[in-house]
Amino acid sequence: MKLVKISLIAATIAAGATAASAANYFSINSGIDAFDTVVDLNVVRSDQAGVVQILDADGNVLGMTDVNAGANQDLRVSIKPTTDDLTLQLLHGGSVVATGEVNVDRF
Repeated sequence: MKLVKISLIAATIAAGATAASAANYFSINSGIDAFDTVVDLNVVRSDQAGVVQILDADGNVLGMTDVNAGANQDLRVSIKPTTDDLTLQLLHGGSVVATGEVNVDRF
């Protein structure tokens, strides 16, 4: 009986983690051109206030913006120009809770 209770608690914790991560996501319309200085994000859904940062292939932060809890629509993030594909990260208290990618058209 004790073993069953432990399994149920573990399943509940796992289900909670999945539900929490589903509440944090990016909606991106398309890629950007090489050397663009703005990334347009349609929606960033965050279950709490946080930060979106945009990184190049080497992990350097090219730009960032604060987000509120809920749906943050039509965000424009200024970035340093690059030809690398980009990684988006949504952070809550310094922990990454969602990631996304933006392809850079190199012509």
